[in-house]
Amino acid sequence: LVSSTYTVSSHLFNPCELLLCESIQMATASRNVLATLSAAAVPLASWRWSNCEDKVSSSSSTRPRTNDGKEVWFVQVVHRHGHRTPFAITPSMAEPGTPGWDATWGMCRVVSDPNKGVRPPAKAGAGAPLTADVDSPDEAGKTFSSCMKGGLTRRGENELYQLGLFLAEQYLIDNNPGIDPAAGPCQDTMKVMSTRTKRTILSARSLLNGMFPEAPLSELEKSVKLGPWGGAEIVIPNHFRCDRLRQLFFETKEQWENSITGQSVQRRIDSYREAHGGKERQSVIMNLDPAMALRGAGKELPEHMSEEFYQELKVASHEIVDVVLGKSSEELRRLSMGPLLRQMNCEFKARMDGSSQLRCVIRSAHDVSVTGVLTALGISTHGWPDFGSSVIIELLRDTKSGEFSVHIIMYDGVPQRNQKLVDMTVSFESWEKVLQPIAIDEEEYMRQCKLPPGVPTPPPHAW
Repeated sequence: LVSSTYTVSSHLFNPCELLLCESIQMATASRNVLATLSAAAVPLASWRWSNCEDKVSSSSSTRPRTNDGKEVWFVQVVHRHGHRTPFAITPSMAEPGTPGWDATWGMCRVVSDPNKGVRPPAKAGAGAPLTADVDSPDEAGKTFSSCMKGGLTRRGENELYQLGLFLAEQYLIDNNPGIDPAAGPCQDTMKVMSTRTKRTILSARSLLNGMFPEAPLSELEKSVKLGPWGGAEIVIPNHFRCDRLRQLFFETKEQWENSITGQSVQRRIDSYREAHGGKERQSVIMNLDPAMALRGAGKELPEHMSEEFYQELKVASHEIVDVVLGKSSEELRRLSMGPLLRQMNCEFKARMDGSSQLRCVIRSAHDVSVTGVLTALGISTHGWPDFGSSVIIELLRDTKSGEFSVHIIMYDGVPQRNQKLVDMTVSFESWEKVLQPIAIDEEEYMRQCKLPPGVPTPPPHAW
């Protein structure tokens, strides 16, 4: 599973804690972070990880990674978790915990319940903020166990390991020896965040293992910082805490379901279910779920599902996600991804003005996170993001003029060179112009999430 062509000589540098925009801007007042560091002299690829001292290798062979004469000053990565087992099961599939299930999906790595002791009281009408991962009764003391529904498979771990290798080659390995393997960790240059699901936590750890294969696994585990439980998570469209977003979701989804395309697809789903013993009517996306999991594992589609029907479900599911994330609605885009885009932009600006040493943020998340970021930026990929997909947003600085630009890249699945699904560069001014009506702070977000008095609370969110 490990490519022998990659030889990384490096050591982990721990991610920073989550910093709010305001606290980043105040950093210079509390810490003289520029005393030993000239911002213009420390391009991304030539970091030397010590205890925040002697940041630049003295080696004359160290050069910044450039893109048409531009230095990479900051990298934002939002990625989908790796391959997982399905949430929905077709009549022909084995049930979880059975020999047939284990034969199909293999064993999954055991992860302790990330939400133990942090679950808030249920919010009336809102449902659960994320899938409630729990430990199975027989997992205690085990490294691997039978996979639960939605569990990250060994294949999924490897997909994120490969993404880590790719990121290391792109941003850390170029022009080695800029990396000092003997250096200790620097706390303030990188942060890795994960939503509170086992599949995203394991994905983040696997990615870090690919980036820093010599670092102890125990240290990699500590370096993955978990986002807040449901209520304040910004890397997904947070239907749990935003009543207005949930209201818009159901209104928009219903409009699509009542369209000619929606009704045609649902009729075909119903016919398929009735012909093959399905007991409950399932949504378009839940019908696609087991098929994508099987395909992601390199296996045949569910029994009686044709390739043509599978492709139709993929197109229809992406259309639904596109519209509910705001393809045609600025309000949906703002309430879905506005807080995250604001946070990203604040991190960019803090790097530009020298008030923060942070240079890389990796967010381990979900398919709606990848699609949500692109949709909020007005970019459509016309397809469902595969396992391990990523959006990489680089802040570039022209070495001659000093002007900044933003480079947006999207890989569908594990990155392959010269196979970018999205590859766009805009000036920083244009980037901010796009964000201006969308990026939103916490106070304004919560104000816009409230429904007027007397308006019924929407039902719990469900795809």
